[in-house]
Amino acid sequence: MALVIDGLLSEAALLTHSSPDEYAAGQEAADLVEDVFVEPGRAGGVHPHLAPAIVVLEWSRGRLTNSCPSRRRGVSSLCEHTVAVGLAALDYARPLAFLPRPPEPTATEQWLASLDADELRTACF
Repeated sequence: MALVIDGLLSEAALLTHSSPDEYAAGQEAADLVEDVFVEPGRAGGVHPHLAPAIVVLEWSRGRLTNSCPSRRRGVSSLCEHTVAVGLAALDYARPLAFLPRPPEPTATEQWLASLDADELRTACF
């Protein structure tokens, strides 16, 4: 299942906003990105070819924007460094997105939770 963060950051969005060559180069370097972070509305990390600079993707204003110190822009809006950081952020967030839900309480647990302290004492003793 494809991961989409906040409805905007996804592999498909990165592919759409980069050239095929930039996307392929970003895929190759994604595992090398360090200090990855994901916050509401933005994600970032340090690309190995740009260290110590941080590359940041933002989507807090409803569209995907980025800041990359390389300032390389071709026909697309995302360079290979930004794609690598975006893919690393998606990998970082993937385990957090699919945490199992706690099991639903049983009927007995629901009943006990509905009782106030006095009712609980009366019911159990």
